[in-house]
Amino acid sequence: EELNSAATEVAAMLQTHGGVPRLVRALNRQRTHNVNVGAAYPFLAGSLLCMLNRCLEHNDIDAVLNAMMLAQSFYRCDDGPSGDGSGGGVGGDGGSGMRGSSGGGKREFLKTALEKHPLWRDESFWHQALQLCVAKQQLQLSTLRSAERALEDGYNDEVNADGSRIEYEQIDHNILCWQMAAEDGPDDSEDAAEQVKSTNTIIFAQMGGIVHSMLEFGLAKDEVQGFVSSVCEENEMGEEHREMLMAHVAASAR
Repeated sequence: EELNSAATEVAAMLQTHGGVPRLVRALNRQRTHNVNVGAAYPFLAGSLLCMLNRCLEHNDIDAVLNAMMLAQSFYRCDDGPSGDGSGGGVGGDGGSGMRGSSGGGKREFLKTALEKHPLWRDESFWHQALQLCVAKQQLQLSTLRSAERALEDGYNDEVNADGSRIEYEQIDHNILCWQMAAEDGPDDSEDAAEQVKSTNTIIFAQMGGIVHSMLEFGLAKDEVQGFVSSVCEENEMGEEHREMLMAHVAASAR
């Protein structure tokens, strides 16, 4: 009864502004304590399905990526003491989800309940997910370069109007880096060919995770290979990168 009530409340919350990030934060906090959800499995699965529907409606790719990560973290075991698949309930072994349970039973991850969602069969979603992952890595690299330039330019030697030193070390590192990255324009001196090469290197690095996720969420080997071919063609990636990605698909496919 309590779980049903909680599930109804969560479903209603997901329809409100800010509901999706609230659920993500709550599940991330839980993930640091215990990932064996036991009898709560169907209710969490329902919540994540509602979240996916909401994300699909609003094209919230970042939230979908969070849902995918969470779905591959939480699980239930099939060897509960009552034989009901609870695996000892929420107070279970709390493992990483990569090993067998203490009772030797099989772990069923939440992703299993999400595999039939139509979102995974939408190739445009995977293209957008890849673009977002690439953009995030590019921002990280830009932030690091900006921070390095800031130090080289003597930011810590600046002084206030009263002559006292500005202690930039005391400013929150993330805020400082994000501000500098936002102000940092494109590097006109960088050769266009090198820029393309750098971008393709990042795409190649991110494709490994995308391919893994596509297979984990039920896409067939040929579907993933088609996606790889499409990405390589669109970005004019070299044959070596293409062959390595195809080999990764073949090795990872079920």
